[in-house]
Amino acid sequence: MTITYHELRQISKEKARELVRKVLDNTKGNVSKTARILTISRKTVRRARDGSQSGRGKDGTIVTAKEAEVWYCMHDASRVQEGVLNKKKIILVPLFAAVILCCGCATRRPAGREVQLPACSEGTARTVGKREGAAGGSEAVEIQYTVAPWHGFSRAACSLTFDDGTKDQFALAYPELEKRGLTATFFLITRFRKRGYWKDGDTRRSLFGWDEARELYGAGHEIGSHTISHPDLTKEKTRARWEIAGALSKLKKEIPSLEETTFAWPYWRSDEKCRESAADYYVAARAGSGTVENYKKEAAHRRIDLFRVDSLPMRGGQFHEPWKSGFETVLDNTGWLVLCFHGIDDGRIDTAWLGWDPMTLKQFQETLDWIQGRSFWVAPFGTVARYIRERDRAALTLLYAEDGRYVLSLEDDLDDRIFCLPLTLKLALPVSWRTLRISQHRRELLYEVSPDGALLFDALPDGTPVYIERL
Repeated sequence: MTITYHELRQISKEKARELVRKVLDNTKGNVSKTARILTISRKTVRRARDGSQSGRGKDGTIVTAKEAEVWYCMHDASRVQEGVLNKKKIILVPLFAAVILCCGCATRRPAGREVQLPACSEGTARTVGKREGAAGGSEAVEIQYTVAPWHGFSRAACSLTFDDGTKDQFALAYPELEKRGLTATFFLITRFRKRGYWKDGDTRRSLFGWDEARELYGAGHEIGSHTISHPDLTKEKTRARWEIAGALSKLKKEIPSLEETTFAWPYWRSDEKCRESAADYYVAARAGSGTVENYKKEAAHRRIDLFRVDSLPMRGGQFHEPWKSGFETVLDNTGWLVLCFHGIDDGRIDTAWLGWDPMTLKQFQETLDWIQGRSFWVAPFGTVARYIRERDRAALTLLYAEDGRYVLSLEDDLDDRIFCLPLTLKLALPVSWRTLRISQHRRELLYEVSPDGALLFDALPDGTPVYIERL
């Protein structure tokens, strides 16, 4: 049966109010989202929420939670985000069509600073529901799923980061990244971009400008913050918050499309108060170890503070064979390799353009090639941090099941304006399900079948229904 909210209200006001309350439950109490879905005012939503709790209308019928949730998972979700339903209609699916599963989700972790780096593809859980059989009976529907520890079930993650924003990074590192199709994070000191240089102690270092920063951002690289003037924030406690917040404000002014980004600690140093301040403005923050041996010790830890993520400094004066052993340690622990670069020298570049303790261009190229030849997922620092947050909070729910069709929902309960990366899922489906169509947001999703017969695909953890149909 197809009917608008307003038409339903003419039949039974109480049934209409009950529908509002059930949709409100599905949106986790979000009044604005509920109003957009039903094309009614927020005042009407609040009135239904705060009014009578009776579910019975004048016609003696009720809108059950199951009916409301079936409707919620079957509507045109992509148009709901635009505030418009298809022809402004809602669909109430009769109870004999399906029974909805709303339990059996994986436990959600609190959004603290400390997160787990997985040693293997953990997080497998079962979602159990029922569907009506052809003869009127019911049978259990069971889906076993795994959220990939790293995108694409890569063995480990890797982020390439550059500090200060010196001209050698734009002139030499940027082209090498582009040749290999790699994206990185550039942490910028914000105050001195216009004048073009920064005094690093007694050394004057040339900085690339905001036009170059915007070009990097447009090419898919992350532009992060390295404070306004690069002080040691553990010694500048009175101005620490100003340096942290002010740098972000400048970045957003110069790159208007930049919404959220990450931070790097000057001299790799921070204290608890500084980290608390950074957590108010950024997605994550990067620190550093100083030596390969220290980094290897840190890489073996399974829990990390997202606002004190360790990195391995790639310094020309310390560049030798053991750095590969540090990389291998991260691979063996299925962890997150974060590299910190400063200067890149090709032997011809103006020395004023060089960053601190530069490595040679050949060494830089060798590093990129070695990483690209291994099973790393290479992505900007902020991208990996977001993936970790989403992965740790994501839970899969089976919303609807019938012969040849499943409707699922992947939800992380995070702000979708910031945490909007697709997660890689692995589903164990019946053997007969090999030719499929998978869609979300009215877009068909690519998928592949793993050697063990499982289904692999990417989906957004924003609660929007994922439709899987057997062809």
